Amino acid sequence: MKFVRPFASFLFLCLTFASARAQTPADTLQVYPNPFADVLHVNFSLTTSDTVTLWMFDASGQTVAVLFDQTLLPTGQYALLYDGTALPDGMYLLQLKKGQTSVYNQRVTKQGSSGAIHQGVLQSGFLVTPNPTTGELTIPMDGNKKIVVTDVSGRVVLTDVVASRTCSVSGLSRGEYVVRMFGPNDRLVLSQKIIKTD
Repeated sequence: MKFVRPFASFLFLCLTFASARAQTPADTLQVYPNPFADVLHVNFSLTTSDTVTLWMFDASGQTVAVLFDQTLLPTGQYALLYDGTALPDGMYLLQLKKGQTSVYNQRVTKQGSSGAIHQGVLQSGFLVTPNPTTGELTIPMDGNKKIVVTDVSGRVVLTDVVASRTCSVSGLSRGEYVVRMFGPNDRLVLSQKIIKTD
C-alpha cells in the first residue's frame, strides 16, 4: 500500500490520560461531526497500554494521513482534531489499529469545505507548545526523537536527541525559529515555526 503525505493535515490538539477507575470497559474510536466540512474531532480510548497506528484512507485505499505509526501509548483517553481542509470531498476510512489484532474503523464523509485555513495547522500535524515560548517546549510524541532548531536564515542553532516530551530552548535569543522533529528512521514528523521570548 502506498503512503501519501504521511502525517499530513493532522493537528494534535489535546491528550488526556484517565485513571483506571474512569476507563470505559472497551477500547473506542469515535468521530464527529460526520459528515465534516473542514475539521473532524477524533476521540479514542485505550483500556490497556499498547502499540497504536491511526491512519486515514481515501476511497481508493490510498493512505492520505498517518497520526500514530506503531506508537506505544499508555492507557487513557485521547482527543485530536483532524484538519481536512486540503482533502477533496468524498468518503474516507479512519482506522485505529491496536497491537497486532485489534482494528477499529470509522467511515467518514468530507463535504462542503469552507476552504478556511486553520491557524497553526502544520504539514506534520503535531504541535509543540507553548508558542511563543520562554524556554521549554512540550513535544506531543513519545520515544526517542531528534530535535533540530534553525534560525530564520536556516542556520542550525540547536540539535538534541530526547526521549522525554520536553526540549529546552532557553539558551536561544529572542526571535523566530523553525523546530523540526525527526522520528524513527530519521523521518520528519514536525516542522513548525516558533517564537522565543524572554
